[in-house]
Amino acid sequence: ATGRVIGIIGSCGTRDKEKRPHLGRIVAERCDLTIVTDEEPYTEDPMAIMRAVLQGALSTGKRKGIEVELIEDRYQAIEYAVAHAQPNDTVVVTGMGAYTTRQMNHGPIPWDERQVVREIISKYTV
Repeated sequence: ATGRVIGIIGSCGTRDKEKRPHLGRIVAERCDLTIVTDEEPYTEDPMAIMRAVLQGALSTGKRKGIEVELIEDRYQAIEYAVAHAQPNDTVVVTGMGAYTTRQMNHGPIPWDERQVVREIISKYTV
């Protein structure tokens, strides 16, 4: 990337709890702006998952002066990243790739992240 790197990170619920702070730290080490958001909480408290990822991101971000944000709603997190991207910046959206649903506390919801990203980008391009 020739500009800033903006990274969006979340973590799944019901497994690998100890990796969450590491995920946040790794993204914050490599990005100029790290946005922690919801992914797939399954039966866990989504905010508890996000706080664990945030803890790791802040452990690096505060040391290096990197900007770290917590935006609970995944759509809004992606939109925030795109809205704050400048020419030559790279936005990296991790986690949901080619999935067509998200596993939420109340069951699966339709979610095609490729379509979400296209929709958001179309709002910000001429």
